[in-house]
Amino acid sequence: MTQRHVDEDVLTEFVWGELDPVAARTVVEHLAHCPDCRAKVESLRRAQEGLRSLAEEPVEDVPSVWPAVRRRLRRPRHVLWWPAAAAAALALWLLLRSERPVEKARMPDTGFQVLQAEVAGRPAHVFVFTPSDSVTTVWLE
Repeated sequence: MTQRHVDEDVLTEFVWGELDPVAARTVVEHLAHCPDCRAKVESLRRAQEGLRSLAEEPVEDVPSVWPAVRRRLRRPRHVLWWPAAAAAALALWLLLRSERPVEKARMPDTGFQVLQAEVAGRPAHVFVFTPSDSVTTVWLE
């Protein structure tokens, strides 16, 4: 219950007679001064009457059944996403773990080499240029 209005779940329990006497008395006192909550209670009572009229025979256990239904509705649902995440992690690990042999292609007499390698899990070309014994240039594509 807020300062201004009673929570709708509490009003529902009030209409179905599920509140303890102290809480029910508090709701009755609030309803005496709050037309908005009174209107909600009347709407809930009309819905309750409509539901009861649909039943072929009176349902006596509604007050005891409804809290159990409400608890099940409020229970957090645990989605089993972890098996899919574990499978994806395993597949990624296997993909990154697999080593591809480095293929060398040497150009004749130019000092230029093109290597195919895997960098950060992606295929890449490594260019190595050695114009002399003291200078080597390396770049990735």
